[in-house]
This record gives sequence, C-alpha cells and structure tokens, in this order.
Amino acid sequence: MVKARTADLVRANEELKAEILERRRAEDALREMTEKFRIHFALANDVMFSYDNQFRVLSVTPNVERVLGYKPEEFIGKTFQEAGVLHPDSMDSAFHNALHILSGEPVYSSVYKFISRDGRTLYGEVSGVPCMRNGCVYAVTTIARDITQRVEMAAAIQESEERYRVTLQGVPDAVSIMRVSDCEYLYVNNAFSKILGYSLEEVKGKTPFDLNLPVSADALDLCMHLVRNNEPFESMERQFRTSNGTVIDTLLSARPVHYDGQDCVVTVIKDITVLKQMVEERKRVEFQSGKMESIGTLASGIAHDFNNILTSIIGYTRMSMKDILRLAQGEKDVEAVRSDLEEVGKAARRAQDLVNHILAFSRHGEKAYSTVDLASTFRESLKVLRTTLPSNVKVHEDLGEGYMISGDPALLHQVITNLCTNAVHAMDRTGGDLEVGLRCVRVKDAELEPEVAPGNYIRLSVKDTGPGMSSAVMARIFDPYFTTRWKGHGTGLGLSIVHGIVKNHGGAIMCRSAPGKGTSFEVYFPEYAHEHEATEPSASQTGLVEDRRILDLDEGMSGTGTRGKPVKNRGVHHKQDVPGK
Repeated sequence: MVKARTADLVRANEELKAEILERRRAEDALREMTEKFRIHFALANDVMFSYDNQFRVLSVTPNVERVLGYKPEEFIGKTFQEAGVLHPDSMDSAFHNALHILSGEPVYSSVYKFISRDGRTLYGEVSGVPCMRNGCVYAVTTIARDITQRVEMAAAIQESEERYRVTLQGVPDAVSIMRVSDCEYLYVNNAFSKILGYSLEEVKGKTPFDLNLPVSADALDLCMHLVRNNEPFESMERQFRTSNGTVIDTLLSARPVHYDGQDCVVTVIKDITVLKQMVEERKRVEFQSGKMESIGTLASGIAHDFNNILTSIIGYTRMSMKDILRLAQGEKDVEAVRSDLEEVGKAARRAQDLVNHILAFSRHGEKAYSTVDLASTFRESLKVLRTTLPSNVKVHEDLGEGYMISGDPALLHQVITNLCTNAVHAMDRTGGDLEVGLRCVRVKDAELEPEVAPGNYIRLSVKDTGPGMSSAVMARIFDPYFTTRWKGHGTGLGLSIVHGIVKNHGGAIMCRSAPGKGTSFEVYFPEYAHEHEATEPSASQTGLVEDRRILDLDEGMSGTGTRGKPVKNRGVHHKQDVPGK
C-alpha cells in the first residue's frame, strides 16, 4: 500500500515537473515574442494603442515618442482629446469610428490628422479591432501608421499637376495627354479645342483613331513606339484632320510623362498651315520676282544686241548711199557699194539669228515635228564639233543606235552643240574629258520636274571634268544673258535656248555640279510612240513654196517698199492685204 502510494507521488511529481518546464518554455517564448514586438514597434513608424470602452488609453508602444514626441506614460488614462494629439479636423470621424469598433466591427485604413509635440501636423493611417471577453467588447487595439510623407508627396504631385494643367491651358499649341496602354485621352487643353475642334468632354475615353484625327496612321503609331521605348521626339511634320474635316499641317512632338498615377504620353501639335501657306506664297513671289528679273535681263540684252546690229545697219546704209552718189559721179566703183551692202546683210542675218534664238526660248509647240534618230543626229553634230576642239579635250561618245523621238533635227543639233560647247569652254585652260551618251530610261513618277509625266524617255548625258559650278551659279544657268565667261566670249543665251528647245519637245533638263567636281547635264526627251506617226514637215519647214506667194503679215512692213522688189524679181508674187488673216 505504501509502495503504491509512493509510486503515485513520484508520478505526480514528474508530471508537475513537466508542467513547470512547459510553462517556463511558454513564458520564455512570450518574453521573446514581446521583445520582438518591442523592437519592431521601436523601429517602425507604426504605433500601437489600446483603449477601453470609455476611450481612455490603456497602453501605447514606446515608439510613440519618436513619432509624436510624447512619452508613453503621458497617454495612459487619458482620451486622445485630453492628450491633445488628435487634430480638430479629425475629431468627429475618429469618434464615429471608435463607436463602430466598440460595437464589435473592425475599421481599417482611416486617415486622421495628428498634432506632434512641436506643433507639426502629421497624417496617420489607423486600423482598429475590438478586444472581446465573454462575448463583450472590453477594449480596442489600434495601429496607427505615419503616412505624412506619402500624403505630402501626393499633395505636392496634385499641386504640380494642377500647375501643369494651368500652364498647359495657356499654351497656344494643341496639348493632349494619352494613356500609353490604350491611347485614350485623359486631358486636352483649350488650344486643342480651338485647333482640332474637340473639347475635353468630347475626347475623354476616346483615342485619336476613334476621332479620325491622324491623316496618316503611322503618325501616332510611331509616336507611341518612340515613347514606349523612352525615345521622345520633337517637330515631326504630320497632317491631322479637324472635327469639320479640314486637313491641317502640323509639327508633332511627344514625350513620356507620369500623369494621374499612370504611364502616359504628352503630345504637342503645332498648327503650321498658315506658316506653310506663307512659305509657299513667298516662294511664288520670289519665283515671280526671279522671272521678272530674267525678263528684265533678257530685254536689256536684246536691246543691247539689237542696238549694236542697228548701229551697223545704219552706218553701212549711210556709207552705201554716199557710195551710190559717188558711183553716179564716177568717183566710186560698184565693188565698194557691194561691200557695204554685204555688211548690212550680215547685220540683218545676226538680227534674224537673235530673233530665232528668242523664239526657240519662248515659243511652245509651234513646230510640226518629224521622227528623228537621236543617235544619228548627235553623231553628225559631234563630227562637226570635233574639228573645233582644242587638243587637250578628249571626247568619249556612247550613243548607241535607234533612239527615236519626235522633234526638229536642227533644234536638236543646237541642243547638243550648245551643251558640248559650254563643256569645252569650261575645260579650255586645263583640258579634260567630255562624255556624251544616250540611254533609254523609264520615269516612274515626278522625279524630274512636275510637268514631266511618267513614261519612257531618251536621256542625253553630257559630262565634263571642268572646274564645276557653285550652287549660286547653278541657280541662274538657264537665265537669259547670264554668263560666267569674260566679256566678248558668249552671249549668255546658249543654255536658255537649250532649255526652251527641250521644253518645246516635252522634255526636261537637269544639271548636277559642284566646285572641283565637273558638270553633268541630263536631257530627257519623250521616246517616240510608234502608234502616233509624226507629222510630215510643212512647206515652211522644208523651204518649198507651192503657190509662190508671200503674205505680208508683219505689222509695219510695207509691201510696196524694198521688201516687195526682191521677191518679184524671183518670180514670187507679193500679196499685201489678205482679209481675215
């Protein structure tokens, strides 16, 4: 019996020891956890409060001193109002939420204003849960997190965005902010409404494509691609369509921004429609001014040349009249009179050549052209040219065979002669190579000049290895009477005549040159279309006169004066007045 009792006591003692050991372990774990919480709250900005159902503080973590500047014991037994830490602006909402928690429901993430010991206003995000005992709430535990920095930053961002909006409203260009993810508009300024015709209410939630704004779809696609790759760009010229369908010219700029908490792109559209119109008008005026200057130069040159010719004619005519009187008196022989009249004839022919040059430069489509083999025509022209070349200039021709166009052989001869003569003159001091070639090419679009239609062309190229030309000289090479040669060596009409002849043949002429790089002329003649047979040369072209009758059409020319006599002597009848002609 004693043994049994002893065994029970030993067993009870062992159980008691085990229970004591387990309790010590639990107490150690509790102390360890408490220390961890103490360290956590000491380091964190989260302050833990607990208060009873009379709103009096029961406990507070030590880090309250670091956050608010008050020692924990200054709160114990006081309400938050008595402690003076709750801002008056938050008093009502805090009281309302406290009642809600005391009724058994937790409240999360309420934002209150607090007042620190040094008078600063702080913001806390407070969450509270009820503490239950026997089914009743006997206390409330809350955690308050200091979010002052976050609130101030959000306020600063909001203020900055507001200033940004105000600034953008005053910008004269159309400014918009779009979300990168879906291109929907979040904001547009007043100028956007004025320029493109859409208000903020009309564009919000829509994309530029919904409004059919970009004329070219690549405008905003490229814009978004660049922005998504963090490559802002400026002043890309693009066209946009306004709300009434008008297409405007603009400069588009864009860059990424962070707006309203989202990744966005701000675009600036500058309307340059009026500016472009002004530029085009200025170009037109400058072009007209240049034409007037060329006409003035042409008129001055013609007047100068004709004055020289008339001076020669008048002078030799007077000498002839005096020689005729002396001839009648036996003081002069016929040879002297004939010599004077030959000079008059030479001067008249110079005047005729000058008029023909001017007509070739100015008239369009007056010739009835025939089919011309350019290769044969230019080959004959080069044969004549070779006899006049200086020994230090070498000609390289690549003309081929069978390049047919519709044209005037005499005028085409003048084209290649003038171009080659200019090239030779450019190399007369230093010597060089002259390359002349023909090729059949196809023009796909208006890559030459606007008036040249796409199609097949015969291209004449004339290249030299001379000193080349500056851009200023190239801008005037087709102006009448413009020349870079010294006085007495060229009239300045050669290239202007070539330009006129080429235009009359429906072609185009281009020049490429640079100082020290030589000069290249390319002339494009429309290839002969076999289905349209060329018109046979007229009698006036061939020099044949069928009815041997001359009509006096030139105003101011007398049919009974000197003009009528020589033609009658040649069996041709002169008709002075032709009704309706």
